[in-house]
Amino acid sequence: MAEEVAATRPHSVSAGSRPAARAAAARLARPFVNGKFRYVWGNNAKRAELKGRACEVLARGALGSVLVRFENGQREVVSRRALRRR
Repeated sequence: MAEEVAATRPHSVSAGSRPAARAAAARLARPFVNGKFRYVWGNNAKRAELKGRACEVLARGALGSVLVRFENGQREVVSRRALRRR
């Protein structure tokens, strides 16, 4: 019965029968590629530029974000975890 229903629906292809899905699953199963780590930490220049500057919190947002204003008037939305007391 289930085979008949699957045969009538074209979108019921299992992930195991798709080559792209199998390749993606194989990549995620291996943390190393050629003896090296697969992931890198993508820190950015903006964070390095803002580090250590005094600011005030203007608003707290969802998911740990805050709107801050720096001494020169620049406003940025940053992570609440990035803030430290002076």
